[in-house]
Amino acid sequence: MADLNEIVATNLIELRKRRHLTQVELAEQIGYSDKSISKWELGKSIPSVDILKQFADFYGVTVDFLITENAAKKKISVDKSMEHLGHKITFILLGVCVVWLIVIAIFVANIDTNPWPLFVWGAPATFLVVAGFSYYYWRKRLPFWISSSAFAWTLITGFFVQYIAIDPTHPIWYVYLIGIPVQAGIILLASLK
Repeated sequence: MADLNEIVATNLIELRKRRHLTQVELAEQIGYSDKSISKWELGKSIPSVDILKQFADFYGVTVDFLITENAAKKKISVDKSMEHLGHKITFILLGVCVVWLIVIAIFVANIDTNPWPLFVWGAPATFLVVAGFSYYYWRKRLPFWISSSAFAWTLITGFFVQYIAIDPTHPIWYVYLIGIPVQAGIILLASLK
């Protein structure tokens, strides 16, 4: 096992390089001399606990991270998970784009028959796609429950708007009362472990 000086030095160097900072730039940002930064990164001495806390806050890590061997390698896996999050969001957005391309294509194909309510049905279709991807990627976590709620309410709104398009003299606002137990059920299911 490497000694603590080397561990802290390795982690400080890695974190500084990830931020694309020179020792001089880092020194200016945290209020210490570049000679102190160099001494810490060479492992000649260890910063005091309050300075380690300042580094941890600056880099968005914990003090434990700074004094843990191979912490930089563990941090790389966290960085890759953030990269995967970007890919997941991209797939979700592509799914939403496909939904709206289909809605627009149907709209254009039926332009003579007043297809405007069709756009209202695009919203629940969008949230259904988002809920599906969210379930696939995050297995019943917050994004899934939020998109499920949005799907339920936009579906109810779709029925409401469709009915008004058929009979505008008699709006059925009470259809929204169905959403209350549906939303309560979603919240209940979300709270179950």
